[in-house]
Amino acid sequence: MIRKSVIIELKGMDMETLHRYIHEGIKEFIIPDNKVELHDHSLKIYQRKDGEIYLDNRVAGVYMDIKDGNELEKLNNFDNDVMLLLSFPDVKNLAAEKIKATLSNKKVVPVAYTIEELELYFNVLESGFDHVVFVADGYSEKHLNFIRKLNKVDKIELIERKVVKIKWLGMGERVCIDFVNRLHPGDGCLIGNFSRELYLVGPEIYENSFAPPRIFRVNSGAIHSYSLLPDGRTAYLSELRSGDSLAVANIDGTVRQEIIGRVKREFRSLIMVITEGDNAENSVILQNAESVYLYGRSKHIFVNHLKTGDLILAYKLNMPRHMGIPVNEGISEV
Repeated sequence: MIRKSVIIELKGMDMETLHRYIHEGIKEFIIPDNKVELHDHSLKIYQRKDGEIYLDNRVAGVYMDIKDGNELEKLNNFDNDVMLLLSFPDVKNLAAEKIKATLSNKKVVPVAYTIEELELYFNVLESGFDHVVFVADGYSEKHLNFIRKLNKVDKIELIERKVVKIKWLGMGERVCIDFVNRLHPGDGCLIGNFSRELYLVGPEIYENSFAPPRIFRVNSGAIHSYSLLPDGRTAYLSELRSGDSLAVANIDGTVRQEIIGRVKREFRSLIMVITEGDNAENSVILQNAESVYLYGRSKHIFVNHLKTGDLILAYKLNMPRHMGIPVNEGISEV
């Protein structure tokens, strides 16, 4: 699930900017009072008319400038389901803290004009506001990088899948991901052949007779595989580079962001692990090595000990992907 979200307000009706933010996973927009045709029903588009925003011809929010503490009382006059789009011209931090602490029953959404204000409002009183409007005059890499960092998944549901077949494939190019921080028992990267399901692949933290542990490494899979990014998008393993961030999940379902220090690709012997699915089989291709393992509910299972009938943990994705972004289309993967 997405913990925080940015609502982008476009100062002008710039379709290139709109589509760029959509590509980054933004789902809510405030646009000038004109019509725009978008066929993605997951988007929420508000129209701004002077000091109000409308959704389906109904008032969804009102803009207000909060200049001092005496103006807080009038916020109680609004219904709890109306967004209060608040700007703080002077004392931003203390004003936001006061409102966050005293108006928890209202839909307060601060309005930010800079990345610094965005960061401030998302971290007010530690937990911050859940939603912030960002007034965008175009876009920049600075804007996009902040939004990518913000939109991170922090909890997922892992399910069990039964292994129905293990197939030796021969030689192929596989990817090791080395992180700048150590990994721990229960950690892993979410990797898979198809966008409908990914598997929790564990790090090389266990000793064996021939190789020392690599507490920072996940021997993750073949280069074509999907991997989960911290914002819920996916990327091919072949696309990852030093300095990128990747989602690291734990068997309890918690997810955190970790920075990649190095990506190492080599040709190795590969196997495919195939599991049953809801409507189609799913699979992951891994190196056939004693240090590579998947997780069951309460144990890890090395791939050289894996057998049909074993239950392994997987993360079910709800929608197919285009450029790593969930899309509501009839995409078929086999």
